[in-house]
Order: sequence, then C-alpha cells, then structure tokens
Amino acid sequence: WLSRCTLTISKLVQILLSQHHIRLLPFRDLRQRDTLLKKVKPCTLRRSVEITCEAREAYNKRCEEAQHDIDSSGNVLKQRPIIVAASVESYGAYLADGSEYSGIYGEAVSLETLKEFHRRRLKILAESGADLIAFETIPNKVAAQAYVELLEEEDIEVPAWFAFYSKDDINVVVIL
Repeated sequence: WLSRCTLTISKLVQILLSQHHIRLLPFRDLRQRDTLLKKVKPCTLRRSVEITCEAREAYNKRCEEAQHDIDSSGNVLKQRPIIVAASVESYGAYLADGSEYSGIYGEAVSLETLKEFHRRRLKILAESGADLIAFETIPNKVAAQAYVELLEEEDIEVPAWFAFYSKDDINVVVIL
C-alpha cells in the first residue's frame, strides 16, 4: 500500500504515516502484485523512508516552536526520540496468501530464493537514512537465517530488530 501511494502521491503518504502504521495490503491476484513489485523502483523505497523522516522533523519542529504542551487541536506536543524503522516484511506478505504467518512458501522457495528476493530492497533501505531495519512477521527459522546472512553478506551496519510471528503467544511457527 505504501509503495502504491508513494508511486502516485507522496503527500498523502506523509499524512497517513503521521496517523497510522501502514503495510502493503493484499492484492487481488498475483499478476497485480508482480506488476506493482516491478514498478517499485529504488527511489520509491528511499522516498518512503524520506517521507517518514520529514514527518519526524516536522513534528520535532512543531514541538520546539510550541508555546504550550498542547496544540490548538488538542494534540499533546512532547519532544521525544522518534526512531524511523525501514520495514522488511516477510516473503509471504508479498504473496498475499497468508503464508507470512505459516511460513509455508512451497518447496521451490529456498534460503537462496528468500535472500535474493530481499537483497535489493534491504540494500536500498539500509542506505535510506532509516535509524534501523525492522524484519517483521518472521514465520520461521529459514527466513530469519536469510535475513541474518543478508545483513552479513551486504555488510549492513544499520541496527536491526527481528519480530517473529507466534502461533500461540508462546511458540514461533517453525517449518523445516
């Protein structure tokens, strides 16, 4: 969703980012997804982070200029550290078939497949100015291994966090 909006109108994304956590929405069919992914150019990924950084700077400026702790709309203005995280969602999120939660991508998807799928976007996001890289909804250890190996292979120095999907609030989904 963010990529689709960034391709068309960045101001809308800036407004939405200031109000909600945005993710890619499911696609109706795989052709629609593949067409969009081919259109997502490096500048689009970088721009999504730039927009978020600009929103952070605008917020910080409003806080600095504010005479009171509450603005005219009733919003609390408090300067605090705001961290911009560039999100790398799971392979299944791009498939839009629910496999980001199960980790079942099919036998044709190997560790190398996952690494090559994420390599370009990870490199772009690592150079985008984000404060950290967020690997989210990791459903299995193969996906986690792909991310760790990519961070090492590409010598990425940006801090990263890993968020695993839990099927029952205790166990991580593990598909071997």
